[in-house]
Amino acid sequence: MSCQNENENNEAETGEMYTNTPNTKPVGEGIEEFDDILEVIGSHGRYQKLLLYGSLVPITFILALLSYSSIFTLFIPDHFCSPSVILRGNELEEWKTKHIPIEGDEKFSSCTMYNYTEDKDVEESRWNKTTIACQNGWIFSKSDFESTIPTDNNWICEKDSYPTFVFTISSIGLFVGNMVFGPLADM
Repeated sequence: MSCQNENENNEAETGEMYTNTPNTKPVGEGIEEFDDILEVIGSHGRYQKLLLYGSLVPITFILALLSYSSIFTLFIPDHFCSPSVILRGNELEEWKTKHIPIEGDEKFSSCTMYNYTEDKDVEESRWNKTTIACQNGWIFSKSDFESTIPTDNNWICEKDSYPTFVFTISSIGLFVGNMVFGPLADM
């Protein structure tokens, strides 16, 4: 007798139906929770695979982009003090050479400039080699990004810890949100 005929004879004798799943639990008997239903109908079918690969995988990529976007939006590009008048090209480079001090790594200072004073009694203006904070704002390098949150809000020099603070707070928020809303989603 074949296996199918044995099942049919068994069904006829007991009045119970069996599924073709590896777990041959009688339908309608002992089903009290959703997990029992999955045991009877099978838990890794076409629908479950479509749900898993068709929706969760794309969501994972989107979440990765959202998580790492803060690194790009909080980037502080190279910058230096801005002159009081608009200068272009070689004029700007000459102004930087005269007005911006060179730091230890042979790079123009990002946050200070020389204190230049003009004396009308003397033919040439005097250079005071003391440095002061930038007086007219900053010029930012646009080689990496056109605009970032720190460049829009001047989160540089004295405020250069703000981007780190924002990133830390958002990371703490992610952690607390996962710890609170994760268990709530399982209820």
